[in-house]
Amino acid sequence: MQKLLYCDPFVEILFEQPTGIIEIGWLPPSTYMCDDTCRKIFLTYAQLAERYRPWACLVYSKGSMYIIPPEVRHWVARNIFPRTYQAGVRVLAVVASDDIFTQLAVEQMLDENPFEDYHSRFFTSYEAARAWLMHQPVSGRSSCFLTSESLPS
Repeated sequence: MQKLLYCDPFVEILFEQPTGIIEIGWLPPSTYMCDDTCRKIFLTYAQLAERYRPWACLVYSKGSMYIIPPEVRHWVARNIFPRTYQAGVRVLAVVASDDIFTQLAVEQMLDENPFEDYHSRFFTSYEAARAWLMHQPVSGRSSCFLTSESLPS
């Protein structure tokens, strides 16, 4: 079951403990948000990743047409990717926006990720993105949601 961690007019962030997947759902009003609001949302995501330690992130941006400007993309690469990587995020599935310019901006931002063992892929549907995440090797997953009780003796 997914737990709603954060919600505002622009985004919903959810976490599913059994799978260790955090989801970011960009809402249609995010098309009109300012760059500072975008940065604040990314900071919130980083804080939540540090707290819940997901191994994967699913981004649903189908309803958004916010184009991430270059200075925000560079800022995310310097300030957010290192924090979420250290928290355990190694895999990212993106359900792409219908707007080609929005999708291109996200692709350019991901190209700035400095970590070689960070894997990302774009999808046209939520179902395909989630299925891909669920088929990623267990070795790529963080052990944050495993406890000594859940390990074999």
